[in-house]
Amino acid sequence: MAASLFILLTSASVTPPLIRPTSWTASDDFNWGSTAEVPQGPGGGRNILVIPSTVDGLVLTCNASYPVEWVFHHSQLPSHAVQRSSRGRWLTVVSTTRKSDSLYDEKNFEYIADIRFMGLSNAITGNYTCQKVGSEFVSESVYVFWEGTSPPFLTQQGQNNTAVLDTATNSSVLLCTVAKPDVLVALYKFQTNGSTWTEIKKGSGVEYDSKKGFTLTNLPEMLGKYKCVANSDEKDFTTVHVIPSNSPEAKPLEFNDLIKRPAFFGYNKQTQQLFCCSRSTAPKLMHFYCDHPVTCRMRKNALLNMENTSTRNSSCSSVRLFLQNAGIFRCQGDGIDIVREYFFPMGFQFGFGGMYNRNRTAEDPYFSWKAADPSKMISLRYWAKKIYVGQNITFGCQVSSYYFSRGVRWAIGWKNGSHILVKEALVNDTRTSGPVQWFRRNINSLVVTADLNLTTIGCYAPVWNTSEWKSQNVTFAVLRNLHSDLKFIFPFLELSNFGRVKVLNNII
Repeated sequence: MAASLFILLTSASVTPPLIRPTSWTASDDFNWGSTAEVPQGPGGGRNILVIPSTVDGLVLTCNASYPVEWVFHHSQLPSHAVQRSSRGRWLTVVSTTRKSDSLYDEKNFEYIADIRFMGLSNAITGNYTCQKVGSEFVSESVYVFWEGTSPPFLTQQGQNNTAVLDTATNSSVLLCTVAKPDVLVALYKFQTNGSTWTEIKKGSGVEYDSKKGFTLTNLPEMLGKYKCVANSDEKDFTTVHVIPSNSPEAKPLEFNDLIKRPAFFGYNKQTQQLFCCSRSTAPKLMHFYCDHPVTCRMRKNALLNMENTSTRNSSCSSVRLFLQNAGIFRCQGDGIDIVREYFFPMGFQFGFGGMYNRNRTAEDPYFSWKAADPSKMISLRYWAKKIYVGQNITFGCQVSSYYFSRGVRWAIGWKNGSHILVKEALVNDTRTSGPVQWFRRNINSLVVTADLNLTTIGCYAPVWNTSEWKSQNVTFAVLRNLHSDLKFIFPFLELSNFGRVKVLNNII
């Protein structure tokens, strides 16, 4: 069945985003198809995708005329790599793009946010919302059922969870969601007097939704221990304890933001270690990498139950940061309990031959979005000590994929003060190969044949969550050589020795 997603108007003045599947890959194939319809199992419907086990890769694309972001919640920590032979590995990658014909005509900007699912774990199952950045009222959602290698079909299989009894409505929701909408789920309650499980039939006061679980309303003796069982398989179960709202366990786990001196945290450039120190014994330092502010934020809850991932020494703990550009951590100890994102400014991280030549020891990470200097999130380089007429010069612009969207634009400046914008189709936006884009290079290269009138090359990068552009420019002088009377064919312009410029169709 072809994917069919519809839109609800959430605002009379702003059109909500449009979500659609744009690419997928089969579980026995590494090729991503973009033209064929995404396979779906039975039970799909309005804004519901049912992805069968034959698919282990899917891209959902969200389009809008304003900056957009994905909102989802993962209480489990995804794998950093996807191995198709391993049933438990999975990954969710978010990326953004801006399309534009001009740097200044915001009304014609197109904003794109992709979310890429990879793997065979049913932990991908859940609700995914694309919304205007900072505004949940302008949004569109899709629920994804991800069968993967099920059974087990319960997404919380084998876990012991709690549900709070809402005294105002005398109801409680038991999280017993499944990876396929047609899975039959039975509910049992533990009888303490007889030490047995008694099935509770669906009906008055007991409703089941495969996207929510069981909703219990106005039942006698609501408190207690329940068990959800999928397809009569006693191994495929989830246990849920319904507790009163005034119970200490009913209080949701929350992060603090506490630092009391002499506790502190920081980064050691020489050892490339993130560290934090408490007022007494070494604190717990929990950390994981993430490739985009959205995935960092949505996976933050995994830090609530994450074990210590650091090396401890006296009153401090540390973890070495390798080649990844960004992540999030929690430091919890005497006098300190904080959660912080971090991301590095740009050295020139990858050469065009793919070699890593970044000097990490010269850089400190940023620990908040407000602290970042946008000019340091772009690195513009060219490889020539002197530039002569007719010489082919390669310019490389690398931008932080944590700070910017795809859609870098190049501008060329001339002695007379005029500038031209290079068409997007001519720009080589290099990516890593394969479906997993964990180390996104986001390198753009531009090859220009030098002319005496050429003075400036500019790289303009779109900030992912606003309509702004940030830029780096290089200015240089082009020197004459013995062949200045020759005619050169540019990739973008046709120039002659008389200084006449003929603008081709490649320029806007």
